[in-house]
Amino acid sequence: MEKDCHYYVIYFLCLAAGFDPDTAYVASYSSQYVDDSTDGRKKTLVDENSREVGKFDPIRTSHNGFESIGADVQEKIYYPFHFLPGLKGDSFDQKMVTKNGGEGDLFPDLITEALASKNPYRFGITLHVLADTYSHTDFSGLWTWGNDVNRVNYIPARRGWLLNLVNKWKWLTVRKWLEAAPAIGHSQAYTFPDFPYLNWKYFDYQGEMHSVSNSFKFRDGLEDLYELLVLNYAQAQKLQPRIDTDILLQKLWDGIRTPGSLEKRCKYWQRVIETFAAEKKLNIPGRHLKYRDTDWESDVLKRLKKFFFFPSLKMKLKVSKQDFVKSHFYNFHEAAREHRLFVMQKINDYLAKGHSKKAQGVKISPKGMAISLEFINATKAKKILE
Repeated sequence: MEKDCHYYVIYFLCLAAGFDPDTAYVASYSSQYVDDSTDGRKKTLVDENSREVGKFDPIRTSHNGFESIGADVQEKIYYPFHFLPGLKGDSFDQKMVTKNGGEGDLFPDLITEALASKNPYRFGITLHVLADTYSHTDFSGLWTWGNDVNRVNYIPARRGWLLNLVNKWKWLTVRKWLEAAPAIGHSQAYTFPDFPYLNWKYFDYQGEMHSVSNSFKFRDGLEDLYELLVLNYAQAQKLQPRIDTDILLQKLWDGIRTPGSLEKRCKYWQRVIETFAAEKKLNIPGRHLKYRDTDWESDVLKRLKKFFFFPSLKMKLKVSKQDFVKSHFYNFHEAAREHRLFVMQKINDYLAKGHSKKAQGVKISPKGMAISLEFINATKAKKILE
């Protein structure tokens, strides 16, 4: 899924469930920021007089380009944040494949943990991860043959025949290049799994054709998340829904089937939110209607340059260190650390349990671990701010 769903649809669902606009904003921004937190380098924090006041060690939840080839990126980023392992099947590769929603063993665990945390940042991160289980189903965060696809194609969804023809020609000329990409995640399928309106197909590495209707997958996923997670979170806060569920689902269906660029889809949901807010007499700050991935960081930090050009590992605090700890930016990274640790421990627990039963064909380490205890312990001991 992309920003239209991870941010705007989630914001709308939270308002519909009874959230106040500020809590809906924290949850939806946390959901989308999982795709935008790409800097994991430890920073030195300085005050307005350039004096060192601490160290900030952010959690990287996304990657850029070919960095995904590294096994550490697959374990630290893909498994916990984008391709939640379904833990089904016999071999290790099969167990690491993402399964559709509740078909995966970890799905109910993440819902239970997010509800128990009562933390809107953790709640938003969980919404992102579980939403991706629907759009990323049958792919995995491993570099494996299971992600090796070819002859990817799609049915045009635009109205203009000439534009459809041009786009089709462009796609058929570039898809061979994508087939040469590393078989990690859905890289060889381009971003087709993330377009809510798209009907597409592909052939897997065994030559079997898969026909995919994203609209139905997205509808089922967002409906499940609303009923299983968003409504339950709201009810725990003694909030009342602002809209009948059947009407809400129709609005979701209409939006999901709306084709076009990401910008066009985001504007569609902006209008839906504005209309809904006017009907329910909700005061929606303008900032909530235009997501920018730099907002939370720029509220509290200023990036510095080295030699006027190169990015520095120093960042200037715009607020006191005490206020920084209370900021959205800091709290997102702390919640991401907790989420990563929870998922990694759960993966190892499930695999160890399966290994103890001596299931045939399971190829995991002698202790039944997919992720090293050294890395888990390092994450557990990690301090976001020193």
